[in-house]
Amino acid sequence: MTTPSNPDRDRRLASRTRTGFRRSEDVGESLSSFLDSPEAQRMRRFQKVAPALREAISERLLKTVTPVRMQGGVLTLEVRDGMALHELRQHATHALLEALAAHGTGVSRLQWRLAPSQRR
Repeated sequence: MTTPSNPDRDRRLASRTRTGFRRSEDVGESLSSFLDSPEAQRMRRFQKVAPALREAISERLLKTVTPVRMQGGVLTLEVRDGMALHELRQHATHALLEALAAHGTGVSRLQWRLAPSQRR
C-alpha cells in the first residue's frame, strides 16, 4: 500500500543535494503521522462493524451482507438477495443500529442496497 504524497516531505527531499546519497524518510515519522490521521481513525471504526453485524444479524442473513462504505455516520450495506434485503430492512435495522452504537462505530444511519448480480 502506498501512502499519499506529502508536499512538504517531497519539497524537503527535493531540496537535498543530488550528488550524494539521499536518505530515506524516517519510517517512524511516516507511521506516526498515518496513525494519527483521520483515515486511520475511519479504518479503526470500520473494523468495529463486523462484530456488530455478527451480534445483530443471524448467521443465515449475515452470509448475504457485505459492508461497503462508512462515511459521515452512514453505513452502506450490500445484500446479495432481494428477500434477505427486505427482511433485514424490516426487522434488523433497529437492532443493528443499537449494536453499531454499542461498539462505538459512530454510525447513525444505515443505507441498504441490493448487490449487483454476478452473471456466469
